[in-house]
Amino acid sequence: MAKIDNLAKVLVHDTFRPRVAVLCSPSAQALCEKNNLQFTQLIQPFCSLTTDLSWQEPYGQYIAPRGLCIHPVDLSTWKPPDNDSQKNRRILGNIVGQSLPPFPGITEDPSDQVFQKLHLNGRSYNYSLQVPQLTPWFESWRETFLKFYSEQQQSQHEFLNQFVACVLVIAAYEIKSPEDVSNILGKLSKLQLQHQQEWSHTWFFPAATLKFYLILHDNANDNITNSEGCYQSLRTTYGGNFCYMLRINSAGLESDEEIVSDVWSPYIQKENQIRRDILNSETLTVFEDIEPVNVDEPFHPLSPASEYPPSIPPANGEFSANNNENFLIRGKCFTQKDMQNVQIAVNEFIGKSLLPYVERQAKVMHESILNRRGVSKSFFSATKRLFGTGAKTASSIVYALESPEMITRKLADLYFLFGHYDGAYQLYHQIKKDFQADAAWVYYASSIELAALSHFMMTQSDPPMAVTRSFPVHYINEAISHYNDLCRMPEAAHRCAIIFCECLKHMGNFGEAAAIFIRMTSEDCDLRSALMLEQAAYTFIKLNSPRKYALHSVLAGHRYAKAGLRSHSLNCYLQAFQIYGGRGWKFAEDHVQFTIARHQASLQIYKGLMERLLSLLKTPTLQSAAQIQMFYKEFISAAGKLFEVDRTPRENVIPNVRSSGIRIVIASTGLPTGEILNYQLDPDSVEVSHWDSLEEQVLKESIDPSVIMFRPSRLIFDARTDNTVHPNVPCNETFYVEIPFYNPLSTEVSLRRIALKFDDTEAVESSVVDSMTLQSEEIKTLRFGASSSVRGMISFDYVSYELELGSVCVPFVQKIILKGPRLNSTKEERSGIVYAKDLRNKINVVGKMPLLQAEVENLPPALYHSQCTDFNLVLTDKTSDTTQKLRVSRVVLASENMNSCLEIRPSVASGSTGDLVLESVQKNYCPFAVTFDGSSSIRIPCLYKVPPLGDVATLNMLILYEIKPENEDPVVFSAFGTVIYRVIKISIKIPLLTSLRFDHSFLKKADILTAINLLRIQNLSKGRTVVIEGITFDTDAITIEEKTWQSSSNKDYSTLTLEPAQSCNVIFRTKLATNNFQSTDNQDFILCVDWKILQEPLQDNSANVSGTTVKGFHRLNIQRADILCNRDQSPILFQLRHLSRNKHDFNRIPCFIFPVELEFNCQKSGRFIVKIENDLKRTIEPDTQSLHTASSQAVYFIGKTSWTINAEALRSEKLIYNVALTRPGIYNIAPTVSVKTPEDGIHQTFELHSPFIIDQE
Repeated sequence: MAKIDNLAKVLVHDTFRPRVAVLCSPSAQALCEKNNLQFTQLIQPFCSLTTDLSWQEPYGQYIAPRGLCIHPVDLSTWKPPDNDSQKNRRILGNIVGQSLPPFPGITEDPSDQVFQKLHLNGRSYNYSLQVPQLTPWFESWRETFLKFYSEQQQSQHEFLNQFVACVLVIAAYEIKSPEDVSNILGKLSKLQLQHQQEWSHTWFFPAATLKFYLILHDNANDNITNSEGCYQSLRTTYGGNFCYMLRINSAGLESDEEIVSDVWSPYIQKENQIRRDILNSETLTVFEDIEPVNVDEPFHPLSPASEYPPSIPPANGEFSANNNENFLIRGKCFTQKDMQNVQIAVNEFIGKSLLPYVERQAKVMHESILNRRGVSKSFFSATKRLFGTGAKTASSIVYALESPEMITRKLADLYFLFGHYDGAYQLYHQIKKDFQADAAWVYYASSIELAALSHFMMTQSDPPMAVTRSFPVHYINEAISHYNDLCRMPEAAHRCAIIFCECLKHMGNFGEAAAIFIRMTSEDCDLRSALMLEQAAYTFIKLNSPRKYALHSVLAGHRYAKAGLRSHSLNCYLQAFQIYGGRGWKFAEDHVQFTIARHQASLQIYKGLMERLLSLLKTPTLQSAAQIQMFYKEFISAAGKLFEVDRTPRENVIPNVRSSGIRIVIASTGLPTGEILNYQLDPDSVEVSHWDSLEEQVLKESIDPSVIMFRPSRLIFDARTDNTVHPNVPCNETFYVEIPFYNPLSTEVSLRRIALKFDDTEAVESSVVDSMTLQSEEIKTLRFGASSSVRGMISFDYVSYELELGSVCVPFVQKIILKGPRLNSTKEERSGIVYAKDLRNKINVVGKMPLLQAEVENLPPALYHSQCTDFNLVLTDKTSDTTQKLRVSRVVLASENMNSCLEIRPSVASGSTGDLVLESVQKNYCPFAVTFDGSSSIRIPCLYKVPPLGDVATLNMLILYEIKPENEDPVVFSAFGTVIYRVIKISIKIPLLTSLRFDHSFLKKADILTAINLLRIQNLSKGRTVVIEGITFDTDAITIEEKTWQSSSNKDYSTLTLEPAQSCNVIFRTKLATNNFQSTDNQDFILCVDWKILQEPLQDNSANVSGTTVKGFHRLNIQRADILCNRDQSPILFQLRHLSRNKHDFNRIPCFIFPVELEFNCQKSGRFIVKIENDLKRTIEPDTQSLHTASSQAVYFIGKTSWTINAEALRSEKLIYNVALTRPGIYNIAPTVSVKTPEDGIHQTFELHSPFIIDQE
């Protein structure tokens, strides 16, 4: 804050001035009005004493009242004070609103006259602040508040604002005879006496009021002789010290050089402003009585959302001064001599009349005090002085004006008004004890207040008086406490605080001043509390406390907003943001930023508004979703207002355009026409390298064998491709731009009319997305199609869209910033931050070229494992210009390992109007000779073989079509180089469904050329019936002689039908050819199982639609060593089925028992005795937790362990036994099986192995 020399002393002199009543005759008033002034206004700039005068106090000491200034009051316009506190608050609010504060960061201050630049050193940061040089709104409020308080004489506890004298003014030209003087002065004296009798408490000395007689002489019209005669007559009657003749001019000046400067307007404008505010106060809004508005927004402790209704206009600049007054010339007839005469008249009145009068009255009151000193009014009063007052309560004591206490107080006030601060301090200090003893707390508080103020003024006198005691700060706190708590006089407390805070700041006690400012805040008056908090904040700057300064600025701004003063609230929040901004206090920073933005939008201050609101949305925050939604609503509202001003879309980052995820897709990639097509290929994935190698193979083998340097066709450009070259697009061909949009907010964002903005809008046609909704933290990618009819370079740098919120739609643009990978090759690149060029958004439009579009027909949306399905690959000529001399001559369809997954059926190939001829079938590609006629299409029938495993199958097809000019003319394309072909890349991802499950095993036979095979088939399809049509091998080296399957529902051995979830065992005999038995070839055999799935009929409303049949085959790889079996191997086969793992609580139940199924298979029929044993020597696996080797006693076989079976050949028998486990671990629960044939006495033993894991629960 700017420093004013001894501001506290000036404030005390201006607040406590001797009041002088003025009564003017009509003629005298008319004479003054010739200069557009009233008499009190005329002498207002000259009320200060300009000469060295003194008066003698009762002890003989001479007092020089330096800085003495009287306060003239016109009794003819004076009226009783208005005690309507609400009305006064409205007036004070308007006074503050008239003075607009500057805004740091918004208000331009090139000359550094508005702001003072400060540097504060905090604990963690150093701060650079812009603080207003002056706070005129506070000074205006303080002056008006003290003026209102001085006129409200509700209590008789002080005499500082009473009239000490009366000046009677008459005009010389209205006096024609000595009797006229007596008549005019008699009338004025009568008016003064009436006022004194009616308002006796407004007069300092009602019984002996000083009267001073002043004659106005008009130099232009009056006769000086008559005026002198009248003046001498007054001197004779009333004495020379009580009369004076003032000579002024009331006629126009002869030359402009004699015109003096207007010194009256500053005083008059303040008076007129207050007068207008009083007249208009009945229609003003009561800012403090505003009820909060119910809004559907979350409450924030300092949120401005509910501080004032939006219908209340800001008070700033609401009431302007009367324009007519601005054109009045004050003192238009005055000369410099006249101004000197007025000053001399005031000095004469003070020096010859007022000060001697004060001297006499002081002696009289001093003698009266001496005569009554030591006499108590009553025994009760004396007792209270001796023993104290007890508990402090509100007192209703009122002293008589003639009481010693009031006479002492009056003398102390007289001393204080006329500069005798030492005597005033002694009397205040003396009388406060009497008031304290009588529990007269109003009088007591006022006395200690003035005692402290007298002490301060003694130290500020020139030269300073010697004081023995330090400044009594406790007097201030005690006075404020008594005013607030006991006397219920908040205005008196505020007057005390306002004055003494300036005194404390002048003495350097900023901490105590700030504490008093904060103490004076309350819920009663928002405006007053805002001013106090703001001053406290500025005081904390002097204490180098930036955080306290910011906190109290926020609190002040909050109270300003509640009072309806948004400009002042904005200033406070801007002051606080200088501390909170960028310091990591996210919640505080967000609140301050949001409030600043709301105030700027309300006040139509748009500088930096969008940046503030965007900072709330684009940076990471911990705010709740409701709070973010409120930020977003304010952002849309402010953007709409700003757009209405200049109709220019603003740049925005909500939602965020992920520039790194932008992809350019050339049309010849083959655009998706169905949901099953997926063209989102990752450039760094295996598929891309597969495309490149496949394209290189086809190019070198089928199109141009002379190619040495191969450069793959890039039809997709994204962040991981080489973007240092421009994408090339032929004229009138549509290319696509995929842009991901990310919503970082925790609220929903709706967009409308989303489009790309190209530099050449006339030549480029681009698509527009009507609408899109992004949920919280959602990413959506939009595809924009565009084409250019003119060759050359086109670029897109912006995305335009409208943000929609309710019924409000606001247009925005967002800049697309592309940069390549960071370079790290040279020293300069490693030491700096250098990025490669990224030219994805700069499209090179070249000449027209033929264009084919590929589509897939009749490919189901889902397929079964190992299914074979037919589909058509349709190639359509989409060339827009049929007159160009270029044509498609050959088409090459390529796919990896076409024989195993993709087969071409050229016998059924056809074209609508075009021709298709298959040239050959290679391992990975098939070339065709084609002829297109106009917009013709060609269908290539294909068979797709679905893999037997996996959840998703991927069908990749690369289509190259060779382009040749007509008549074999060479065509060179400057952009592409020598372009001879174009490519289409298709990647189809198809979800797979489960069909069948196959488990193959052998039942070996003694014959070395034959073997018994067991094939278990299970139908895994959901709700579908499967028919097994055949089981064959892929070679003649092995044949199937006979087969049998177990199926209760099917007795026909030619086909096998399996219902859903049904399984079946197929046993068949294989025989090897003799020559193959001796062969040394180690190639495995392939077992082929052909099947078909009967689809259930579909229901279409009430009509039945016939079902379809899906065919397929499975291929099982059988090792050759298994077929070439040993004749010594047994024809008996065992298989165990049980759980693989389980949990059990061994602490509660010490044993876990579960069943095991043992399946018995044999090649021949007969009677068998099967017995299972638990081999005690078998090693049991250690427990995974305890890592110890368990004993064999941990595994028991319970129940039946021996069976006699009458088995049929190639039929399975199921044997069930129970296993008991006594501790957790990993065990082999398979038994040792012994099989005995009673007919031939053969006994065989089989050791089986089957692990089982049991865990402790």
